[in-house]
Amino acid sequence: CAGKVINLKRLNEVISSINDWYMDRGLFAMVSAVESLSGGVLKLQVSEAEVNNISIRFLDRKTGEPTIGKTKPETILRQLTTKKGQVYSMLQGKRDVETVLTMGLMEDVSIIPQPADAGKVDISMNVVERPSGGFSAGGGISSGITSGPLSGLIGSFAYSHRNLFGRNQKLHVSLERGQIDSIFRINYSDPWIAGDDMRTSRTIMVQNSRTPGTLIHGNQQDGSNLTIGRITAGIEFSRPIRPKLSGTAGLIFQVLVLLSPLWLFFFFF
Repeated sequence: CAGKVINLKRLNEVISSINDWYMDRGLFAMVSAVESLSGGVLKLQVSEAEVNNISIRFLDRKTGEPTIGKTKPETILRQLTTKKGQVYSMLQGKRDVETVLTMGLMEDVSIIPQPADAGKVDISMNVVERPSGGFSAGGGISSGITSGPLSGLIGSFAYSHRNLFGRNQKLHVSLERGQIDSIFRINYSDPWIAGDDMRTSRTIMVQNSRTPGTLIHGNQQDGSNLTIGRITAGIEFSRPIRPKLSGTAGLIFQVLVLLSPLWLFFFFF
């Protein structure tokens, strides 16, 4: 009421309580001014650090200097819950760092808030990328149990890329060859299809294998061996429905082919 003496101790307690409320939630804000109005009313002004801009800065793994990244900035930005126009939250920023790390593309991620105009804050996310792909191969020669110039050759080859086109898409190609069987695989996955607001993921699989059919069908009348060729392909879509719950739908088909040396000769020629 008018004429009442202001209790400065109580006022400081109220200001501290407001500041603590923001601090407990990791928000960049504080009481910045106190104004006395007519009628014994006090007006508290709270300054909130609104996010003005969010940028991604790539750092070199060896020197720590800024460099050109392979990952598309929008691939990282769409993972962030911190958005332009929000009051900046340190807790939310910490969760964003953890989310980007779980993508598996970065060795190190950090967020640096910087003052901007009109009490706003610019967010710079520094990231250090991991190597995105690589080859592996191995092989040898074993005493052949089949005939032919490559009868004793065994080996494997694999190529993987965890950040295809800079969009966090995964590709894995592998080939394994034994003395009497072989298998070729292609696996492709996109954890978030571009342009989809529902975070739908897509996985495509193709596999081609060849195994001897002697155990099932025995030797042919002409003494030749029978080979079973199996081609498998599938596609799967997945989408989060609610926290800790997602829905998945897919399609898979398989083609089985019996091959003999005569058929192979006819097929290739």
